[in-house]
Amino acid sequence: HVKDSDSLPDLMSNHEAPSISLQKQLEYSRNGHTVLRSFIPQQTIEQLKSEIVPYANSQALVAWKQKVEVQLADSPDEYYRQNSQSIANSLEDVESCQDMLESVGMGDGDLPFLQFFNTWRAKDSNTPTVRKLCL
Repeated sequence: HVKDSDSLPDLMSNHEAPSISLQKQLEYSRNGHTVLRSFIPQQTIEQLKSEIVPYANSQALVAWKQKVEVQLADSPDEYYRQNSQSIANSLEDVESCQDMLESVGMGDGDLPFLQFFNTWRAKDSNTPTVRKLCL
């Protein structure tokens, strides 16, 4: 689980936070977004990636399991309808979810677009770097 923030490495050490120009601030104010190249050190970006990719993969598996459960719940087969949740929960990876859907003739492609909101708040995420940067 997440470590206490005092024990986390100083993510901005050896890197002085750059100032944000007035032009960039105005751009953000007008457009709601802007680009700040090299604002976060590469080492911190690599640490973020090492935390976020496994979290995103676990969330993709949750989404696939939900797709299996929903598809089986609408199946003409009574066994699948009655056991959709337990079947979905028994699947251990994305490939097994896809295989299950294909085996019942419901392999209709990929998942819809996945979004992750407030990753730093998610109780099931092990993303201390995300939390450190957000807090």
